[in-house]
Amino acid sequence: MCRFNSGFFFRHPLLASYDYYWRIEPGVKFFCDLSYDPFLVMQDEKKVYAFTLSLFEYIETIPTLWDATKDFIKANPQYLAEDNAMDFLSDDGGETYNRCHFWSNFEIGDLNFWRSEAYMKYFEHLDNAGGFYYERWGDAPVHSIGAALFAPKE
Repeated sequence: MCRFNSGFFFRHPLLASYDYYWRIEPGVKFFCDLSYDPFLVMQDEKKVYAFTLSLFEYIETIPTLWDATKDFIKANPQYLAEDNAMDFLSDDGGETYNRCHFWSNFEIGDLNFWRSEAYMKYFEHLDNAGGFYYERWGDAPVHSIGAALFAPKE
């Protein structure tokens, strides 16, 4: 599930004609009506990722994710957004991962961002590293790292 949500759902043929998705888990309840279209907000404001909250990931589930990410960054610095959000991910300039991630169980995203060369190359690098199988690299930290590094923080 984590590998599929990190690197394959946005490639599914049923989503090919769409630019945005909204991930809502079963049982979600809205306590008021939405008076706007969140997809138009994303489009009009050129946003690529929206989330409800951020929290810490359990380091035991991702002990080598940051090392794999640093290897990718070192080999592919051209993919980092000029004004990225590395400071959200790391308290020491990228040396270590502070475990902050966006909660992906309720997210809205630009499918074209996940389909971008930068994110696809990052996912392929992670997939080749094997952490989806040997650890539990979740889509929440993987999406968070991708969004924070490859999109401008605004």
